[in-house]
Amino acid sequence: MARAARVHKRPSGLVAHYTRCVMNIAGFTLLEILISLLLLGILAAIATPLYLSYVADAKMADGKQWVGSIWTILQGTAMIQCGTPVSVESTYARVGILQPGEEGQGGTRWRPVSGSNTLTVSCTTGAYVPSATPLFVMAGRESDIQNLRIAFFYIPGNAPPAVLRCTTDGSDPTVNGQPC
Repeated sequence: MARAARVHKRPSGLVAHYTRCVMNIAGFTLLEILISLLLLGILAAIATPLYLSYVADAKMADGKQWVGSIWTILQGTAMIQCGTPVSVESTYARVGILQPGEEGQGGTRWRPVSGSNTLTVSCTTGAYVPSATPLFVMAGRESDIQNLRIAFFYIPGNAPPAVLRCTTDGSDPTVNGQPC
């Protein structure tokens, strides 16, 4: 029996088109690469400041959380002991932060700068009477947040009476400073 000769057929249709396209690709042109790098550079120039701003906001939010914890405990303690001044410093251990000037591994990334001020709640009216403003100031302990400060101001008669003021340059916030 005679063997049939094998005839190689050229692919047709979609396979042929795909084969021609794959065989003709030589790579990217220099212009295409430069345009891609330019677009990446523009995106990086826009995204980097936004990212750094989000990071700073997150670090400040961590500090505000600690300020809120101190204020919550201070209010509760002052209400229970109405008529008696309650030191802000007395709340630090209950919150889990170090005392002003105390060093060590315990506590948070934030430390109180001041804490000798007091809050008194009137037994008859329930009015809050702070001994000074700001009532307390928190500052960053770690190198990445050491210039961040948050001050808690309670000014009766203001609307709202409790206000947080923040700085990012290491100085203590003022009553008329930047709100957090």
